[in-house]
Amino acid sequence: MIQSQTEPEMTGATLLSGWISRKELADALSVTVDTLGRWEARRIGPPCVRAGRMVL
Repeated sequence: MIQSQTEPEMTGATLLSGWISRKELADALSVTVDTLGRWEARRIGPPCVRAGRMVL
């Protein structure tokens, strides 16, 4: 019988390591989450990536 090899399941923490949430970034920069949203709309400030509804 041939055994099939499967890749280990990646958890969300491993997959998103190195990314922080908008709330964590706002706390680190001492600004509000709304400010980061305005910066994103104006295309200024730190870059962001959307994963579904989550903004990183």
